[in-house]
Amino acid sequence: MSSINDRLTQRLLAVIAGQTHRAAVLACVRIEGREEQGFVTDQDNGLVFVPLAPANIEAERAGYLEMAQRMNDALDRCGFDRCKGSIATAGNVEWCLTLDEWKTKFSQWIEHDNAIRIAECDDFFDLRGIFGDGKLVAELLRDHFTRKFAVNTICLKMLAAMALAVRPPIGNGTASSPMTARSEPST
Repeated sequence: MSSINDRLTQRLLAVIAGQTHRAAVLACVRIEGREEQGFVTDQDNGLVFVPLAPANIEAERAGYLEMAQRMNDALDRCGFDRCKGSIATAGNVEWCLTLDEWKTKFSQWIEHDNAIRIAECDDFFDLRGIFGDGKLVAELLRDHFTRKFAVNTICLKMLAAMALAVRPPIGNGTASSPMTARSEPST
């Protein structure tokens, strides 16, 4: 499913980016970032760009936001529901950022060892590039992200604790598991 969804998204973006003459990187996050897509999904994505004219970032962002919103609309029409409230979509100004802005955002998340803040942003820790220059996402993840985590073991411990607190949804041996659920005779 992830591969099919990727190809559809890439084709839509090729058409939309070609119409707007803008180049950026769309990054998938959460389930799609891990390539664990199921039959039902919503959109979870962000956009990273390198400004051509650093003095004119907001004008460039406006163009990228328009492109991202068109992409979010097109994906919605293809059956990929918008993230509730468009929170984690590239058409939201909060997730349409320059590479430097993303680095600052990741640094703030990681450097403030706050479990609540980490829980709010962990969706973006498994992002991957799906369209555009993948080197931008690789730089964000490999170079910046990993370097920040290497010096912040408290943040790593919080992420590990969050991961361990989530029980696997299938075959975990509880009565609520679909694999072990039994129907009880009615009395």
